[in-house]
Amino acid sequence: MQFIGRRNELRALERHFQSQRFEFLVVYGRRRVGKSTLLRRFIENKKAVYFMSLETDNAVNIRNLSRAIQFGLSEPEGAVFPDYQTAFEYLFERSHDERIVVIFDEYPFAARADRSLASVLQCLIDLHHDRSKMMLILCGSSISYMEEEVLAYRSPLYGRRTGQLRVEPFDFFDARQLLPHRTPEESALLYGAVGGTPLYLQQVGESGSIDEVLKNTWLSSSSFFSEEPITFLRQETRTPETYFSAIQAIADGASRLNEIATRLQKESAATVGVLRTLMLLGIVARETPYGEKQSRRSLYRIADNMFRFWFTFVAPNSSILARGDTEDVVLQRIAPQFSMYMGPIFEEICREYLLRELACGRTPVFFTSLGRWWGTNPETKREEEIDLMGEENKQKALFAECKWTNARVDVGVLETLENRSRRLFRHSERYLYLFSRSGFTDACRRRAAELCNVKLVTFAEMVEEIPFTD
Repeated sequence: MQFIGRRNELRALERHFQSQRFEFLVVYGRRRVGKSTLLRRFIENKKAVYFMSLETDNAVNIRNLSRAIQFGLSEPEGAVFPDYQTAFEYLFERSHDERIVVIFDEYPFAARADRSLASVLQCLIDLHHDRSKMMLILCGSSISYMEEEVLAYRSPLYGRRTGQLRVEPFDFFDARQLLPHRTPEESALLYGAVGGTPLYLQQVGESGSIDEVLKNTWLSSSSFFSEEPITFLRQETRTPETYFSAIQAIADGASRLNEIATRLQKESAATVGVLRTLMLLGIVARETPYGEKQSRRSLYRIADNMFRFWFTFVAPNSSILARGDTEDVVLQRIAPQFSMYMGPIFEEICREYLLRELACGRTPVFFTSLGRWWGTNPETKREEEIDLMGEENKQKALFAECKWTNARVDVGVLETLENRSRRLFRHSERYLYLFSRSGFTDACRRRAAELCNVKLVTFAEMVEEIPFTD
């Protein structure tokens, strides 16, 4: 299988490898995001021991670890190490004289089966780190476990790591490389339905129309995604029904803390804990208006596309789908809403585009962050918003509007953005971007030419400027 993206992650791992001193990295991220694929790519042509623990007892895992050590160090098969301590003592001794990468994949499985494992590793690290050339990597798919039991202050391993890497789902521009036979627009729609998790993208990469793919992978009772959100919550949380209800509340339009708490029939303090866990898992995001770190105007939204699609389209139609052979009925209900559903996803694609342009030095503003702004216009006393904005300093800023519609963007959209950026903010240098799925009217192009500080970008141009890469 072709290896896609992960250039920054590979560079980070290689930088630690080149240090030639003891390194201890924690690599984690949701299941199916591609952590193991990344690590296997990293250890190509390196002396390495790669061990993936199983959700089983100690005896099986230690036997498999012994075989992994013998294979990785090119040793003949021999006796099984009696325990983790003996196995890792051997690895630390071997690494005194040569660089060895040791990857302990799915670490939480082994650590749950042997509660002393973290303390064993802590003692061995403390004893050997001054002399060792080992690069030890603990990898896990349970985000909550890795955050609370490996990275947290209370963990025996706290303070020993030399780095950590959270592997995130692909952005759209890397994700579409897993959909090579799809048009850019089809890729965007599928990305909107499943997000950037590689295994999810492989599930929707089959041939056929978008409707056929949605029926086969989402809407039939035996489809891959029909139980995926619930399964994920069961793996990561102790009371999945509480988190399910919180996500459903946000999907139904409750975006403020007090609204979500009311839906859950919980106090705000308890609801904050639920939302904090969902943010840790990458399912929910908390937004504040750009430029405000803390704000009573904070909003919560579903950040994961797979969860958002399921709670927007599948959950509300579950009774219909349960009757069987009703996928076409549900597709008819989805179709009128899909363009509106894609609006926030297109905003995120535009954000990713601007970040990539910034990295290449192709933006007029060297912004430090990008975000959505909303607030009350003091002149009109009405709530207004700007899809994206980013500042280089108090004098220089970028403002953007993103439109995923079938119609071409007309001059009124540009005039509104120009007016809001000028009246609501005091930057002397303002640069405006309009992003459109379907292009721009002649009137919009003429006005953009008159203003001189406007860039019009179609979705096709965005994709053309950021082509497939190796």
